[in-house]
Amino acid sequence: VLDEISEKSNETAYLAVIREDRVVYVDVMESTRPVRVVSRVGVGLPVYCSAVGKAQIAFESLDEVDRILSEHTIQRFTPHTITDRGELLAHLELVRQQGYSLDDEEYDEGIRCVGVPVRDYTGRVVAGISISGPAYRFTDDRLRDELIPLAIDAGKKLSARLGYGVGIGG
Repeated sequence: VLDEISEKSNETAYLAVIREDRVVYVDVMESTRPVRVVSRVGVGLPVYCSAVGKAQIAFESLDEVDRILSEHTIQRFTPHTITDRGELLAHLELVRQQGYSLDDEEYDEGIRCVGVPVRDYTGRVVAGISISGPAYRFTDDRLRDELIPLAIDAGKKLSARLGYGVGIGG
């Protein structure tokens, strides 16, 4: 699935899981472009300011979101980082409604990402997929017309491979 995303978009694609209060990238397919997001496999990043982290915690219970956020002081990394708890909770509600999340230069200036949840056969969100790249290539039009649909499709494909839609969650 990551190969397909990267081939179609020529951008960096990640698979990530949440461990404790961090999002950890477990697999990557890097873009072949000279300007790209470098691999962060194995690195833990804050859940609240990464697209793939927000795409996962948006589908957790409020108690679990509170647990994750309380274990980590919400820190500002860029002028775009959402640091207000109420604003973040409203943002997570929007993510739940639309089925994807954006990181609009919230962790790294100049980097935009789209993230989607991956569900298992029970319907539980167990991972996330993201596409990351330089903001100048991740225009609003490209996100809307190409990258968000590509990410959503990839999330559905990987979820289906985990039995989502076949088991009790579908």
